[in-house]
Amino acid sequence: MGRAWKVWRPAALAAVLVVGLGATAFALLLPDGAPSTEPTLPAAAGGAGSSASAGASASAWASSPPTVAASASPSPEASAATSDAASAEATEAAAEAATDAATPAATDAATPSDTAEAAASDTVAATPEPSPTGVVVNYKGPVPEAPAVDCSAVPCVALTFDDGPSTNTAALLDVLKEKDVKATFFDQGINAQRYPDMIARTVAEGHVIGAHGWAHTSMLTLGPSAACEDQDRAGRAIRDAGAPEPTLVRPPYGSWNNSILAACTGDTFVLWDVDTLDWSSHNVQKITDHVLNETKPGSIVLMHDHVVEDLEVLPAVIDELRARGYTFVTVPELFNTPLAGGQAIYNGPRAELPATAADTAAAAAG
Repeated sequence: MGRAWKVWRPAALAAVLVVGLGATAFALLLPDGAPSTEPTLPAAAGGAGSSASAGASASAWASSPPTVAASASPSPEASAATSDAASAEATEAAAEAATDAATPAATDAATPSDTAEAAASDTVAATPEPSPTGVVVNYKGPVPEAPAVDCSAVPCVALTFDDGPSTNTAALLDVLKEKDVKATFFDQGINAQRYPDMIARTVAEGHVIGAHGWAHTSMLTLGPSAACEDQDRAGRAIRDAGAPEPTLVRPPYGSWNNSILAACTGDTFVLWDVDTLDWSSHNVQKITDHVLNETKPGSIVLMHDHVVEDLEVLPAVIDELRARGYTFVTVPELFNTPLAGGQAIYNGPRAELPATAADTAAAAAG
């Protein structure tokens, strides 16, 4: 064994020397050293402003690092080609990753057409639904739902109640609800402050609220400017209690003139053609007679929120007027054209009443 080693020892040393020199020469021939199996990020162009691109590239490389094949005896040209291919592959991968990363954001982002469509949807949702009658009114709020009726063709009547809310309002609303009648209330601002829950309930049950001054002071006493401010103050109190701020106004005592009407821009003065005088008589029969004897198609009937006798009058007159062919509506629903500000109204369209059996018999006899 010792002799054999002496024979082979020079050859072994020579082999080690050759391998060592070959490895050294191989290292010197590579421009950047031996190829690595760890990916290196491509340089991001654009300096500091390219941090997002570099981040996307890093993500791409982390998810799909390039594979570099080692060469048994690479030359400088082969090493350069390998480096260029790896760089190109990395750049392509980074670009694909950046595109993939941007795609979800582009999908989720609102396009101009999406934005316009959303805006249109909001606009439609915010627009009050029209009344089934097709009436458009000068009233700041949704028109309560009403029977599908054209009051120029079908006889209608509007019940109105002044001076509320009061301790009588809840019972009055109960009667109207039981009879399925919607009415119009002209409330005082001071009472709206006292009974805000009644304002809220009145609107919630589909009735309309107009203004009737702060504390029932005559417009003629106040003069144009102060009279309009008095109505506006009442309107704000009604709004604060939970109702739309009204543009329907009933002048206290029915006292007004054209100067006041012109000054109260945007308001419609609502008067009446049937005065029950309930506040004066407090008599059930007299109140009933006024309503039944004086009501015509399109009539606006004046009653008062605080008159307790009206609780007994209402069920009977509602039943009788319906039997005669009348439909009960609110003041805005009484008209088939917009209630523009700057006008005073006393009644609505005068449609013809349907012929009764007695009328038919009388016509046939005549």
